[in-house]
Amino acid sequence: MKKKERDEKFAAHMPGVLQYHRLMLGDAVRNRLLAKAIKQVVNEETSFLDIGAGSGIWAILAAKLGAKRVVAVEIEEALIPFIYKHAQENGVANKIEIIHGRSDDVKIKGKFDVIVSELFGGDAMGAETIKSFIDLRTRFLAADGVLLPHRLISFAA
Repeated sequence: MKKKERDEKFAAHMPGVLQYHRLMLGDAVRNRLLAKAIKQVVNEETSFLDIGAGSGIWAILAAKLGAKRVVAVEIEEALIPFIYKHAQENGVANKIEIIHGRSDDVKIKGKFDVIVSELFGGDAMGAETIKSFIDLRTRFLAADGVLLPHRLISFAA
């Protein structure tokens, strides 16, 4: 693919990406509960993995709470600079390893005490999402680790 074609595809894709993440960031209940859960389990001894990091807010929070290791994984290439910029603005850019990739494909050494993941996409409770959660739990979660959110409830209207 030529650079111009790639740039045009990227530009057409960005509004949808930003709109989706704006909705996530605007969900006050979700954000309050997830922040509370993270604050309860992260300290200076914690290794923290954010899979599907989006804007990076949970990795940034973990770094600000003093986690000894913080890794943020995001599949959407366009969001990588946002994560880095937000981490810089919060004074924790040097404390977060940012990886561009798909959770099923990334190679990360070690296990993590806390994993935050909201890999929902268009397949919210489908086979691919469940497979990804099993994979990240198996490959990355420490034996006594915490996966957040630890429970999902689906509603239909």
